[in-house]
Amino acid sequence: MGYILGEFEPEDAPVVELKTTTMKRLCFLLCFLFLIPARLTADEIQIPHITVFGTAVTEAVPDDMVWSVEVRNFDAKLDGAAAEHAKTVASVLSFLKELRIDEKKIQTSRMELNENRQYLSSSWVKSGYYAKTDISFKLAEFELYKKLWTGLAKIPGVSIQNVSYDSTKRIDYRKESRQKALVAAKEKAVEMVKVLGSEVGEPLLIEEDLSVSEGWQGNQAVLTANSLSAVENVTAQEDEQLALGTIPIRARVKVSFRLVTLQK
Repeated sequence: MGYILGEFEPEDAPVVELKTTTMKRLCFLLCFLFLIPARLTADEIQIPHITVFGTAVTEAVPDDMVWSVEVRNFDAKLDGAAAEHAKTVASVLSFLKELRIDEKKIQTSRMELNENRQYLSSSWVKSGYYAKTDISFKLAEFELYKKLWTGLAKIPGVSIQNVSYDSTKRIDYRKESRQKALVAAKEKAVEMVKVLGSEVGEPLLIEEDLSVSEGWQGNQAVLTANSLSAVENVTAQEDEQLALGTIPIRARVKVSFRLVTLQK
């Protein structure tokens, strides 16, 4: 029996050693995962605490203008709609080039070709085809506002979907609003616990509410060639100024502080 054990021992030993090492690694991994703290929420903090929200707004003067334009052409035949559409898009891009708008800030979507249908007599009826392309561009020359929407409105098949204002320093303003929101949260917490005869300790949890909307939209009315007569009748007084206003850059945070009870 001693000889037999000696014969098989060299082969069996590595297997036992491998299984032991694997079990050790598995136990270590399970212990490590168990010790990792879960993401805390205000409701899960077990120590005495106070949770408050802080909100702040920074008013930014816009220095950018973002335009959204739609080009849509109709024709009884598919090739006719495509050909007319190509001419219209070329006219829009040529007009923007005349106003020296940076080509790098102009974006065009892919051209769409679809059947045009109308709902008549309780059913959808095919009435030719249409081609569609969206064009967006950005510029900082606000003095071109009137020339842009009057010039674009003169091109058949073109509609101005939206004009919005933006700031090139939005990130900096966002940081400023976030800092103000944190200060507001701290001040609110101190004011509340003071009434209870307590003090605010260190922060235990900080969250930013990313669902807070920001920005301000400009002219959202759709302007097409059909409303060109109204455009041409704008009085000189209305044409003198473009009211830019300001862009509200908002931030909202949720903070939990340790609640320190004073000893009497």
